[in-house]
Amino acid sequence: MRTGGRAEWTCRIDLDEHFYLREHLVDGRPTVPGTFILEIAAEAATALAPGLHPARITDVVLSRFIRAAEHRWPRTLQVTAERDGA
Repeated sequence: MRTGGRAEWTCRIDLDEHFYLREHLVDGRPTVPGTFILEIAAEAATALAPGLHPARITDVVLSRFIRAAEHRWPRTLQVTAERDGA
């Protein structure tokens, strides 16, 4: 859902659909790669500024993993993006 300078949506991540996650492990648990999270950020930027494309993403801090034991997948992420500035 997009309203003004804000967009919200859910992103479902499934081990069967994203099979490579079964091999991308941290402490033996499937873990979403940081590049996947940056792709979600790029898609959010595009949703907030149609017709424009992100050229770079800077000052990224990934402070937590998105991971879980195999029996706890699929995972559903709530994504919220807000446009900063004009």
